[in-house]
Amino acid sequence: MTEAFLPSPFASRAVFAKASLIGIAVIFVADWFTPLGFGHGMLYSPMILLALIYGSRSFVLGVAFGAALLTLIGMLFSPAAPDGFTAKIVIANRILSIVLIAFTTGLSLWFLANVHKLNKATEALVATQQNLSEQHHLLRIASQVGHLGGWAISLPEQKVTWTDEVANMHHLPPGYHPDVDEAISFYHPDDRELVRKLVRDCIEYGVAFDDEVRLLTSNQDVLWVRIMGMALRNHQGDVIRIQGATQDISRQKQIEDLIKLSHEKFFNLADAMPIVVWSAQANGVVDYVNRALSDFSGLDIEELLQPGRWLSILHPDDYERAEAYWNESVDTGEDYIIEFRIRRKDGEYRWHLTRAQPVRNELGSITKWYGGIVDIHEHKMLEREHQLIVGRLTTNSLSLSK
Repeated sequence: MTEAFLPSPFASRAVFAKASLIGIAVIFVADWFTPLGFGHGMLYSPMILLALIYGSRSFVLGVAFGAALLTLIGMLFSPAAPDGFTAKIVIANRILSIVLIAFTTGLSLWFLANVHKLNKATEALVATQQNLSEQHHLLRIASQVGHLGGWAISLPEQKVTWTDEVANMHHLPPGYHPDVDEAISFYHPDDRELVRKLVRDCIEYGVAFDDEVRLLTSNQDVLWVRIMGMALRNHQGDVIRIQGATQDISRQKQIEDLIKLSHEKFFNLADAMPIVVWSAQANGVVDYVNRALSDFSGLDIEELLQPGRWLSILHPDDYERAEAYWNESVDTGEDYIIEFRIRRKDGEYRWHLTRAQPVRNELGSITKWYGGIVDIHEHKMLEREHQLIVGRLTTNSLSLSK
């Protein structure tokens, strides 16, 4: 506890504690052999101040109590007062000494309490600074990993401040701070007016923004960036500053382009296939059919993608069965395998075999369904004809056996 009050080393403060105790002893001895009427008791107050340097509240109180007690003891055992010193003077002298001891003690305790509060505040400030430093370090790591930087425009001088991450995106040195016009000039010519309007509306009306635009670096490299901004207002509601973030999303855009290209290749391949190819969301809503089903049914693809619309082209006797099987597959995750009749655009119903399988993520959850539909009408007709022939032969055999 004592070390927490004063910043000086404990060993150095212990010297003052010993000095205060020795001083009290010396003063008491001097008071013992000095006639009454002299104010040796007042010399105890400096010893309390020495005890204060030790930094312990209990030690100060102990020294003060000892000084007051020795002042009273000295009054009892000191030699008689010289001529001219009345009893009132002697008593007043001792009372004044005790009052001075009490005052010095109170002042010392007040000082220790304030030093204690100051140390607590200092510790809290140091802890806050350490926490801010750690958060700043983590923020820097997150900014580097996420390719994210911050910026601000102070008003009305329109002073632009960039973090080092934003300067790095522009291939400019850390600490580079352009003006507003120069900062906007780094954007692609086709996006420059959009950025200028976003910044102007944010400054004038406080309208926040979040958009994706192209950035031209100082090396004329093109980056896709996401820019976000918001306005800060004073108590009067006036915009005094706008600030936000810039994130390099070039890699994300490249991945999106690759996915888009992959989807286009898939759709082109699916449209070139003579069979029906379709897909559905995890909840069973069909979100894609190729051109083969549109050509067969005579319905537009957009119409076929309307919720539940594909069921309307099934034979009335197959409708409920197909829907029930599909709902069961969506609920259980089992493959969807079924035969049903689909109405051709000329009104004829033809048999088809449909099969769909789910695609799962790394957690095992279904994210997509992919399926195909094959025309098996000729096969079904041959199968039915075969059954009829077998039935006739069986009947004839029974007739001959009789």
